[in-house]
Amino acid sequence: MPTEPWCDACGRTAEPQPGSDPPACANCGVPLREATAEDHAAVAQALQADERQGLEADRKAQESDWRTVPAEQVPPWRKADREWLDANPPPAGDDGGLVDELRDLSRLHQAGKLTDREFAAAKARLLGTG
Repeated sequence: MPTEPWCDACGRTAEPQPGSDPPACANCGVPLREATAEDHAAVAQALQADERQGLEADRKAQESDWRTVPAEQVPPWRKADREWLDANPPPAGDDGGLVDELRDLSRLHQAGKLTDREFAAAKARLLGTG
């Protein structure tokens, strides 16, 4: 396997400056050495870390509202979230949190955390009818 020139300052393989003796990096002028397997492994690890960070940033940006992501681009593990969001659109205005409280009660009721009687009583309290 042919060796490649490595620049410690740039942290990557590099082209040597034309006519430099000893060979120096064309980018920064630092003397070059032969690249090792460890050098290449470090670059691969850094690239993987950058990719993970990029994917995490993309995930966080999209996670706030899956309605903004085209359906064909929604990852499989988020399809149920997208379906739920499509079936449950947000309220059309801010009413001081009443809608959010009612929605929370409804979710608790649907999850079986509240009985029908408990749900009706809590809803009546929120609406001021009970």
